[in-house]
This record gives sequence, structure tokens and C-alpha cells, in this order.
Amino acid sequence: MPSTVLDDAQVLWDFHQIRDEPRSTEVAIALGSHDIGVAEHTAELFHAGRFPLIVFTGANAPTTVKDFPRGEAVQFAERAEELGGAA
Repeated sequence: MPSTVLDDAQVLWDFHQIRDEPRSTEVAIALGSHDIGVAEHTAELFHAGRFPLIVFTGANAPTTVKDFPRGEAVQFAERAEELGGAA
């Protein structure tokens, strides 16, 4: 991969980093994506007591329908439940 592409990717990565001090909240909103790890990380935070409620989002997109045929929100919630009833 050309170094210019890596440099651009680093700029985007740095921009999206949240450097706020983590704190608890009343609800978590876990955005649908290509990565089931979103559900897994959200479940970890739930079990750590960071919030009592999770709302998963996401339907089907042409790029995710094969992995999540019933929609990202449904399958992310199911994964969280598998990890201990977080959904």
C-alpha cells in the first residue's frame, strides 16, 4: 500500500479517536456495521456497569446482508445476549 494512503488513513484514524474520559451513561447506542465486535465491546461495557440499556441499530446493506441477513441490529443484539443477556 502506498505511504500516502497510509498517511491519509492515519489522519482519519486520529480524527475519529475520542480522548474523553470514559464515564457511565443511561443508554448506549451501538451502531450497526460490518464488525460484530461492536456488539461484543458494547456487551463488555454493559457488564462493566457503564449503562443499563443498549440500543442496537442497523438494517441490511448490500455489503452486510450476507453476514447479517436479519439485519445488523437484530444479530448484534443476539450476539450481546449470547455474551450474558446484555440486550
